[in-house]
Amino acid sequence: MKILLLGLSTQATGNATTLARIAKHLQKAGHELVFHAIEDLEESAITKISDEECCDTALGVHAYGAGRFLRHLKIPTVIVFGGTDLNELVSEQSKMNVMTQAVEKAYALVCFNEDFLDRAGNLWPHLRPKLHCIPQSVEVSPSQFSKASIATIPKDAIIYLLPAGLRGVKDPLFLGSIIAQWHMRDPRIHLLIVGAKRDPAYAKSMLTKAQEFPGVLLIDTLPQADLWALMREAQAVLNTSKSESSPNSLLEAMALGAPVLARDIPGNRAVIQHRKTGLLFDSPDDFLTNAMMLLEDGNLRNTLIQNAKNIIDEEFAPAREASAYQALFKSMSQ
Repeated sequence: MKILLLGLSTQATGNATTLARIAKHLQKAGHELVFHAIEDLEESAITKISDEECCDTALGVHAYGAGRFLRHLKIPTVIVFGGTDLNELVSEQSKMNVMTQAVEKAYALVCFNEDFLDRAGNLWPHLRPKLHCIPQSVEVSPSQFSKASIATIPKDAIIYLLPAGLRGVKDPLFLGSIIAQWHMRDPRIHLLIVGAKRDPAYAKSMLTKAQEFPGVLLIDTLPQADLWALMREAQAVLNTSKSESSPNSLLEAMALGAPVLARDIPGNRAVIQHRKTGLLFDSPDDFLTNAMMLLEDGNLRNTLIQNAKNIIDEEFAPAREASAYQALFKSMSQ
């Protein structure tokens, strides 16, 4: 089967990481893949591209980002919900209309967890038979990169690492003030934010505002393998997003043996069990309480790391994800 893949080409984004992983599964199953980056496409060109490539089916990540193209195709399509599509864009009527056209046309709709399955089912009750829950998997291969390579980080720094694009939904400076206060008491404490500047205006404002917070450092994206290496050196890997689907960075950190601390939102709760596989916080003060507890309690740290690795092996294994996508596409040809 020849499959047209649509998604972001920008590396170090969750959607690009997800699409690359799914592509690997489909390629191993013998499918021929054709990728087109949605940031380079015109909607009017997608049908011609599909016809010229003689594609049998198409898959895209994000019900709006990819869905606005997929809705025009005559071939069967699969939509993998991203995060902002169901969390944010459903409140914008024009984008909701586009997503509705896309999901109604789709052969199958994929959600990463039960929370998103419920959201999609409540938005489009008549489409529940199309919904499939396929948890993300995670594969990591860190480089030899070290925090010592980053000139702005002191050698004795205790790093709280936040992999997050500089976008409003990621709320990258949610912990800026509390980290600055902690840093003033203990200069080793640092918040390191690593992420793409996908929203230039917002990124500029965050870069300016970060200068108000001692101990808060922002750097641009790193190659994926270097980011994984940095996770292993961090005191903890964070997520401060206002909304999520199933954050890749937390799963990657858990697989690497890095403790995770995340904002208490549905997408993060789908990955983390508080005090079992990670720690959840609902405010900056709550973060500080949990972070200090983790810093001082070696037994808790070791327990979280081991439990997290176990859950990754049991519920987020690549073979499990691969089997689900391969079965889904096999069903199209029957």
